[in-house]
Amino acid sequence: MNRLMEIKEKISDVFNILHDGSIEQWWANQQILTLKVSCQYLAELRGPGFSFFFIDLVGIKILELMPWPDIGQTNIILTQYKDIFAGKLELLSAKILRDKVHIECNQRSKDLPYFGGVLVLEAENITIYDEAEMILTLEELNKLCTTYWERVKNR
Repeated sequence: MNRLMEIKEKISDVFNILHDGSIEQWWANQQILTLKVSCQYLAELRGPGFSFFFIDLVGIKILELMPWPDIGQTNIILTQYKDIFAGKLELLSAKILRDKVHIECNQRSKDLPYFGGVLVLEAENITIYDEAEMILTLEELNKLCTTYWERVKNR
């Protein structure tokens, strides 16, 4: 597998692990888009009182939201960060489709003319941090997920 495909797989895996989480905030500069993703049930396994992770997406080539419009609304593609993240996006699942990462999201704000959509992205790299801004590897994030679901199963 080539490096670009490995990065896409990693991005997809991160967003799948963080399903049920929500993109709470975002910051961007010329090179990096940082997302603050709440996912308390995993974050608290990383540290007491933790409730979110930071995700740095480096070298974004594509970022767009293809909304699921409310009845009677026109379907448009959102490409500006401020429009994409106007509502809190709740992460559902992620997959690679047509060589890009597709992340399905709900959106519950009644002020927006859509109830969710597909976040399409392509980036050169991804880095995950906890609330203490310590880097997590994909393997560490996956272990948190495995630990959580083993605990749920053994209740």
